[in-house]
Amino acid sequence: MKQLFRFLLLASAIAAPAKAQQPSSEHARRLNAFINEAFSLSLSPGFGVAIVVDDSVFMVGGFGFADLETNTPVTSTTPFYIASATKSFVGLAAALMHERGDLDLDLPISSYVSADLFHPDVEADSITMRQLLTHTHGIENDGPLTFRYSYSGQNNGVDIANTLASHPPAETGTEFSYGNIGYNTAALVLDLGLGRDWREIVTSEVLLPLGMTQTTTRVSQQPRDRLAMPYSATGAGFDRRHYDKGDDNMHSAGGMITTARDAARWLLANINNGYLDGQQVLPEEAFLNAHSPHAEEAASFMEFTRNGYGLGWHTGEYDGDVLLHHFGGFPGFHSHVSFMPERRIGVAAFANDIILGTFLAEVVARYTYDLLLGKPGIDEKYRKELEGYRENAARLRIRLAAGEEQLATRPRRPHRPLSDFAGGYLNEEYGMLEFVIVGDSLEAVMGPIRSNVTAFEESRADFLRIDLVGRGTVVHFLFGEDGPAHSAKMSGVLYERASSNE
Repeated sequence: MKQLFRFLLLASAIAAPAKAQQPSSEHARRLNAFINEAFSLSLSPGFGVAIVVDDSVFMVGGFGFADLETNTPVTSTTPFYIASATKSFVGLAAALMHERGDLDLDLPISSYVSADLFHPDVEADSITMRQLLTHTHGIENDGPLTFRYSYSGQNNGVDIANTLASHPPAETGTEFSYGNIGYNTAALVLDLGLGRDWREIVTSEVLLPLGMTQTTTRVSQQPRDRLAMPYSATGAGFDRRHYDKGDDNMHSAGGMITTARDAARWLLANINNGYLDGQQVLPEEAFLNAHSPHAEEAASFMEFTRNGYGLGWHTGEYDGDVLLHHFGGFPGFHSHVSFMPERRIGVAAFANDIILGTFLAEVVARYTYDLLLGKPGIDEKYRKELEGYRENAARLRIRLAAGEEQLATRPRRPHRPLSDFAGGYLNEEYGMLEFVIVGDSLEAVMGPIRSNVTAFEESRADFLRIDLVGRGTVVHFLFGEDGPAHSAKMSGVLYERASSNE
């Protein structure tokens, strides 16, 4: 692995392409005009963007609204939830600790925590922290640990550690397989083995030294009235979603909130390998470690190819240029963070819609790179592309409207008394699923996340439909001869009644 690392650095030094053009006022005019044109397609309620070149911020700002209900505009200091883009911060923090000798990325994790925490068939003696952070650990991603961390937030103390044993070996073995389980397990290793919470580590090791004062690992640390609210595209516009992130489900694989202004500092620090504000703020070696591919990957995301994975960064290309990037998605949010280390350009883009907002972030990033690299004919190219986006968005909204009409024909209220469903249902591994009577309807609640509840089909009165994790899910309630339901089954997991509605 170290030989590969040295080779990549040497090859980069020999064959580094020319830097980007120095941005001019004309670049700024064209870029601002393009973003406004792209944003006019109504692909997201709001949009934050940061663009850096060399050691300077070229553009930072916002478009549209963080909250449509209050007409709160997006600015350079609007906090956006960035989901899986969090991984690059955790990866750098681990690299910094490794550089200092506080953590050895290449020791078995059983050196830090008991192997008894893991599934009997998972060999903790052969898994390293580097493998956890590069998705080559061989542990199955789907299961109660990742669900609790990402969604329900019911992860107090030893209970969450015990759920790790329910994740068997992955069918893919130790081949690269992207997911959250590696970063979630790494956080447990840091917590139980070193006595340090990942939030404290990222804050003290990365955020404070880099002066990223507007970036946090807890929702409670952000002014609620300034947060970018999550939305879902509909047939006619956007519907505001419940803000499903709270302190309890902000996790090491996707638990940070930042602003465009702070994202610019993050990009500058990475492009310059820790050199920021005229000084070497963090060790260069830690950035080189984080940026180097430690695992092979063969994938793509839209126009961005991926051929490797570092410590929290996909390594790949865009149109022939080396590109390091990590994106993030969660119901109501999409984040794009990328940079060209050789061209010394970086782009961060945040949308508060994941359906259409993803396209907005990606097309703005690509246009930015093409513009600053002086590629010919881009205005005509992207004019056609935006027209295609307009048509695709219109077709998607027609499909969304049709789905909404179909849902509208279903009865909103359950076909049994609300009290038959209300109460708490517990699964020891996945946590508590609650159904709460609110006025004349039901709400489903799991920690910070909640959803309205509607009937499923009149002929199946024991089924209800909820949307707790960004998609419609049917819950099957099981009843005895009389009285309320005694259990509920969601996504194949059985929850037993733990309390009755009072």
